[in-house]
Amino acid sequence: MSKIQAKLQDVLREIYDLEKVKRHADAAEIELRNAYNELRRLEKEVDKEYKDVEELENLSIKKLFHKILGSKEEQLEKERQEYLQAVLKLKDYKKKVELIEYENDLISGKTGDLPALQKKLNNLKERRLYELVRSSAPEGKIVSKLLKKQDEFLIRAKSIDEAMIEGGASLKHLNALENQLGKVTNWGTYKYQGSRRHTMYRRDAMDRARELSHHCQRALTRFERELADVSAYKPQFNVVMHRSEGFLDVLFENLMSDWIINQKVRTTLVSVKATKKDVNSILQALAEENENISLAIKDIEKEKDQIVLNS
Repeated sequence: MSKIQAKLQDVLREIYDLEKVKRHADAAEIELRNAYNELRRLEKEVDKEYKDVEELENLSIKKLFHKILGSKEEQLEKERQEYLQAVLKLKDYKKKVELIEYENDLISGKTGDLPALQKKLNNLKERRLYELVRSSAPEGKIVSKLLKKQDEFLIRAKSIDEAMIEGGASLKHLNALENQLGKVTNWGTYKYQGSRRHTMYRRDAMDRARELSHHCQRALTRFERELADVSAYKPQFNVVMHRSEGFLDVLFENLMSDWIINQKVRTTLVSVKATKKDVNSILQALAEENENISLAIKDIEKEKDQIVLNS
């Protein structure tokens, strides 16, 4: 057993002991909290019994007769006995609480610095990991393969993250363009059609649509480039996005003539919606793969830990 292995075992034992103490401390904390609640209940009970005794002592014989049957002295003795029992019960419980507090303080003092030990353990595991990689032991070869596989997963996850960022930006631009095109679908029936106001409105809307379509086109191009990087690391990942390549040019042509504007804008809207659907579908697939990669990396970490701690 190497020195690093021996240190690893020592730290593992320390962590086990501290985690056990922490579990006991947590349980003691809950017990103490419940004990305080019961203590408050008993204190209220004592106060109630004391008030009952006071009330009875100040009650006249006549009122007592109308209120309850029996002599005042008998009732008073009964209330005093109940008050005494409540007081004794409260005193006993206070002693119990004091013992719980004492035990809780003892346990709390033994919890130690678990985060610091965990950090020390992680450092030792890393040292042991590379000690194995440099060795000629069979475990070293397994660890090397695991590290290589993990690096591949991390690179792919980074590519997917970058693609998802650009995909999200593309959706934002597509939504803006869809919204803008939706504003001009009623031009054919616009009540101010032919007026100066209509002409100004149309020109502003056209300019805004053109500007948005430029942003949209650039965002989609960046998204496709990132998707190409994703595919480069995983050739079997095929991306199919059914968007009209000339969709921007068609839009320019569509907005040239008033008499066909409604039909053409609606056609462009269909193209935008289809592109959004494709982008959403791709983003969902990327998110699912990213989740699978995270799970795979966790499995690799567990496998590495098992080898490091048991070899």
